[in-house]
Amino acid sequence: MAQASQIPNVLALMIQHEETVGEIYRIFARRIPADQEFWLDIARDEKVHADWIRDFAAQVQQSGATFNEARFNLHALQTSLDYLKVLQAHAQVITTPAHALALAWQIENSLMEKELFRIVNSDAEALKTVLQRLADGTTAHIRKLEDYKKQQQTGAKQPDA
Repeated sequence: MAQASQIPNVLALMIQHEETVGEIYRIFARRIPADQEFWLDIARDEKVHADWIRDFAAQVQQSGATFNEARFNLHALQTSLDYLKVLQAHAQVITTPAHALALAWQIENSLMEKELFRIVNSDAEALKTVLQRLADGTTAHIRKLEDYKKQQQTGAKQPDA
């Protein structure tokens, strides 16, 4: 696995982004004990996503794939990460599942999550596979959040996915 200092700036920020999102979800787990397992499950997914990006960075370096940082707005990514840090502080005072859901929904639908495919020009199937897995992970989180919202509205526990 590549060390953060060896990873292109965009990928290093993406790793920080995923790790920060995971920490926000762990905060939700502490703040809303009744739904702790739900939030910890999604937090574990974010750690996996960060690991995928680390592996992806190593593959970029090893494969000689073209990594085009210019195609990704580094300033926008940093701004997104800065905003996540604000949300992280705000998460410390969340007391309702509805509030946690609203913040999680905002995070999962963010520009950073949707622009992932634009950062690499490569024909390498392994790299495309990692990118697709990350996109699928975000889609799965959105489905989990939709199920969680239904659970909150009906007051009934949803079956584990």
